[in-house]
Amino acid sequence: MKSNLKYLLIFFIGIIAIISCNKKKSYSITIEGNNLYITMPYPRVGVSGINKRDWKDFTLNELIEDTFQELKDCSKSGINTVWVCVKLEKPKKDKYGNEEMTYNSQFIAEIPINEVNKYKDYKYFDRSFRISDNINRAIERNKKVLEFPSFR
Repeated sequence: MKSNLKYLLIFFIGIIAIISCNKKKSYSITIEGNNLYITMPYPRVGVSGINKRDWKDFTLNELIEDTFQELKDCSKSGINTVWVCVKLEKPKKDKYGNEEMTYNSQFIAEIPINEVNKYKDYKYFDRSFRISDNINRAIERNKKVLEFPSFR
């Protein structure tokens, strides 16, 4: 009986692990010609700490790691230089209440592909090309500013 319970527990843990690994992330990385586009939503601010940015289904490190891997794969295609652009998704409602997605795009880096394969992992790559810093700057430049009406 105990061994059956043990196998059942291992089975459920395995199912949970598979389900959690297969969830779709809310960002995408695409390459069009020499351009690499990172399309992502604006972060939530203050949910995980005061003035701390986070996304509900990924971390910035996961995004940088996937970008690094995409650039490594790009090196096989003969491209010499890639321009990295972040596209921040901004949902907007029209006058009828229908939601459509608009994008604020920012150029964040120019990366020579022959340099990418020299890095041991995405952390060293990010330190050199400052992708996460540039994403945070793009978010700052495009964040909504609340304007209060002036009372005269």
